[in-house]
Amino acid sequence: MRTPRKKNIIGKKFNYLTVIKATEKRRDHMIMYECLCDCGQTRIATSWQLRKGEVTRCRKCADQFRKQNLSKFHKINDMHNYDFDGSNPLIITSKRNNSNNTSGYKGVTWDKSRKMWRAQIVFKKKAIYLGRYADIQDAIDARYEAEKKLFEPYLKLFDKKQK
Repeated sequence: MRTPRKKNIIGKKFNYLTVIKATEKRRDHMIMYECLCDCGQTRIATSWQLRKGEVTRCRKCADQFRKQNLSKFHKINDMHNYDFDGSNPLIITSKRNNSNNTSGYKGVTWDKSRKMWRAQIVFKKKAIYLGRYADIQDAIDARYEAEKKLFEPYLKLFDKKQK
């Protein structure tokens, strides 16, 4: 049986950690290395943890990074859970399409079985069918008119409630 070759990683940088020296400690027969974080703190990790990105910074920096990203996650999550009168103004005003949208326009999709463009809109948790059209522009226009009719009064009411 062949013994694996040891690579010298002392002095190499992995993310925010620079390997200083090998320690006497072992984990699963792997050498534990003492590493210096960019902030000046030290952290001990195996070469496998460093190479695979399992350990990227000292514990202090890792905790700060986790807290920052958690607060960003909560802000985004709070926006998407915001409900006003049965609908979400942030989603209504979003221009983002679903990944499976075939037309590039929100609420307009291709109906393969009928070979026509289908227009629909979702408002107050209800899908409203706007019709099928042979021409994509007709479907886009139908969707746009429905947005004006449904969303504009709703968004004005929402703005008044916010003041």
